[in-house]
Amino acid sequence: MSEHPSACAVGVPCEHGCVGSHCIELRSAKRDDVLSFIGATSLTEDQVRRLGRMKDRATACQGALDHQDIFWDLSIPDALDHLVRGRADAPGDDAGCAYHAALQIIIASNGSDPAEVGYFRNPIAYFFELDKELERCGVPQELCSFGFLFAGPPTEIPFHIPGSLEGYPAVGHLAVSRAKAVADAYRAVIDKIDQDFVDDLTALVEKLEFEHQDWASRQGRDDSWYVPDTLFFSTD
Repeated sequence: MSEHPSACAVGVPCEHGCVGSHCIELRSAKRDDVLSFIGATSLTEDQVRRLGRMKDRATACQGALDHQDIFWDLSIPDALDHLVRGRADAPGDDAGCAYHAALQIIIASNGSDPAEVGYFRNPIAYFFELDKELERCGVPQELCSFGFLFAGPPTEIPFHIPGSLEGYPAVGHLAVSRAKAVADAYRAVIDKIDQDFVDDLTALVEKLEFEHQDWASRQGRDDSWYVPDTLFFSTD
């Protein structure tokens, strides 16, 4: 079951009494906006300003890690600089943690305010078991949660970003256009799955339904050019 202490900083282990817990957050964003900062050959004035805020956030996140005597073979500010320059090749088993924390900062700086999916002591194991329940109840594998919550960096990134050694920090993504199909499939089996999963699955369904409704309501409007097309998930 999920736990609900105070929110933690992007990419930084929790300091709020939830020992061993990981927060999963959802943000909507335009995929191209996120990708435009990765391997960026040129930036607009607005993007330069946003990058400055990202660097400030990376420095703050690194300060929180330093306070806990955690080092990931690469600082988060350096990892952010690498991604913007189009590389993720720093040595060290933990460098992937820094790169994923930096990617979370890029996503957060281009996305909506976060919506909390929940706090979990071992989210990978939890959602693996949830997906087994979903499949047992007839949900197709391609709609199961693991495939988008922990999908990894967007496939359009033209270079390899190493994974986090123990799975966290992590990123995932789901096209907003698929959110209704996923939510409908889950809502259809909520009464059938193990009760241990009901509250968390219901909360996830409600968030996916809200994002779909917001996306659908903005189609064809004057500002439809700026409708977010992707839901990004960040696990700290």
